[in-house]
Amino acid sequence: MKILLLENVKGIGKKMEVKEVKDGYAKNFLIAKNLATPASGESLSIKHGYEESKKSDLAKRKEMSEKVKSLVLEFPVKVGSKGEVFESVSEKDIEKSLKAKGIDGFKINLPHHIKVLGEHSVALNFGKEFKSSVKIILKGK
Repeated sequence: MKILLLENVKGIGKKMEVKEVKDGYAKNFLIAKNLATPASGESLSIKHGYEESKKSDLAKRKEMSEKVKSLVLEFPVKVGSKGEVFESVSEKDIEKSLKAKGIDGFKINLPHHIKVLGEHSVALNFGKEFKSSVKIILKGK
């Protein structure tokens, strides 16, 4: 029996793959547990819609990763009379600033808060293939 997998099934296949399995296994286990559906015209159209949304999502991630490369984020921080910094910039601050500029769908790789005045580069991950970085500038108030 041909089925369309709705979830990843160990030993059978990944989500949205069409596989050939024995009738009893398909009916009594996979379909009964909503892990698969019979491969018919309707289920294949679901697969096509899933693939199209995945392609558009990848295109959006690529666009966002390219857009970020040209951005410069400036953060004014409190500075003492001797140049010591009293504030830091965290992942949440960077995330908030990027989302305000229309960038989303990323993970920030920041091992620790930024506490030094000047220019910094922060790595962003938009998915497996799409990595980028954004320039951060800390300025004293």
